Amino acid sequence: MKRLIPRRFDRKRFIGEAVVRPLPEGAPLPARVLDLGQSGLALFASWSLATGQLVEVAFPVGRPAVRVGLDKHDGRVVRSRALPDGNVLGIAFARPLTADELELLEANWVRS
Repeated sequence: MKRLIPRRFDRKRFIGEAVVRPLPEGAPLPARVLDLGQSGLALFASWSLATGQLVEVAFPVGRPAVRVGLDKHDGRVVRSRALPDGNVLGIAFARPLTADELELLEANWVRS
C-alpha cells in the first residue's frame, strides 16, 4: 500500500496556464494548472514526466510579480498519473512560496 505524505501547506483550486521545462535542457511544454499552493502545484498536460524529474515552471504574470521573480519557479515532479485524456502531475517547489508571494502570484496571473 502506498504511504501518503501529508502536505505542509494547503492547496486551493486555481485554473490557469503555465509552461513547464524539464531541466537541465528540455523543451518548454504547455500545461494547465489545476491547483496551487505555497509548496507546489498540480497540472494537467498531454505529455508526462517521470517522478523525480527536475523542472522549471514559468507563470504568465504581470510586472509586479516579475519584479520579485515570481515568473519562474524550480521544482520536482512528485506525482505522475496517466488518465485517458491526459496526465496529472504534482510538482513540489524547490523553495516554498511565502504567503505574500503566493498572494502576489495569484493576483498577477494573466488569464487568457
